Amino acid sequence: MVSALATRSTCTAETLCPGQEYHKVVTLIDLMKPRPQDNQPRKPRGSSGRADSSGGTFDDAKGTDNVHDELQTCKLIDGLEFRHGVDPSTLDLQIRHGRGSIRGLVTDQEEIDAIRDSLMEEGGITDLEVSLRIAPTMREEDRDLARSLQMDLENVRGLAEADIRVACVQSAAGQRTVVLRGSVTRMVQKQLAGLVVLRRHDELRLRNRLLVVGR
Repeated sequence: MVSALATRSTCTAETLCPGQEYHKVVTLIDLMKPRPQDNQPRKPRGSSGRADSSGGTFDDAKGTDNVHDELQTCKLIDGLEFRHGVDPSTLDLQIRHGRGSIRGLVTDQEEIDAIRDSLMEEGGITDLEVSLRIAPTMREEDRDLARSLQMDLENVRGLAEADIRVACVQSAAGQRTVVLRGSVTRMVQKQLAGLVVLRRHDELRLRNRLLVVGR
């Protein structure tokens, strides 16, 4: 069951048109039950963050609570992609203490519905803020940028075997932020991945949420 707590939008989901934003805060009552964690990554080592020159950080996944939230976030993103066919490369999902937010560009209303259904099925979230904009052309451009950056990282020696996923998320003002998710085995790999993104596109903001896990 989904009940709307607040809606800040000039149109409803049923009348949403390209270029307009769907913004809603919902309470996801069906997500209260815990679900078993299958194939959960090993416990990450502690790490310290360092600010980068573009306003992001080299480490946005600090602290025990944040690590747990990031593991849950990665699980939900996998559900979006592999069970519901939604490309997450233009979306940014964040979870903090059971409350989530998702923003970015989608192709159509069907993807908004699939995102909602997927997050309800996976569980682990009690409240979700949804800020999604239907913009097919801009989404394709951002998807191409994310793919290009993904290939750049895969071609870097020392990162080819790392589990890194790239998303390019565009704000309503047109500012693009690159989000790095997944896991690496060494802190130097995490820092290197962030540097590769900034050196390729110094106009982008960076959110480096890679987890450093032990072998």
